[in-house]
Amino acid sequence: MTTGTIYHATSAENIESISIDGLKPGMFGETYFANTAQYAAGFARLYGVTDIVVIPVKVELLEEGKFSVGTDHAPQFFPEDLEVTVYHDHIPSTVIDWETLTTWS
Repeated sequence: MTTGTIYHATSAENIESISIDGLKPGMFGETYFANTAQYAAGFARLYGVTDIVVIPVKVELLEEGKFSVGTDHAPQFFPEDLEVTVYHDHIPSTVIDWETLTTWS
């Protein structure tokens, strides 16, 4: 089980709606996280996001049984210490650590 803080990166334009509605799962019912802010920002860059905000979420505030290991990336192209975690549900804005959001450009 993942512990501590996990990080989700998104475009700055999404922050207002996330602050109201939380992190909504993608079309397959999941939200992806990395084990560091730097790795999360790197994934956002791969998708062409340039105004990146990294959102920290405390694992302990989410339901344990709704996590899985992310396996949709080719590990040989990423650092060995990268861990991708998937959460399979909505994440309320109240579990986001708003005081430690970081921006990346």
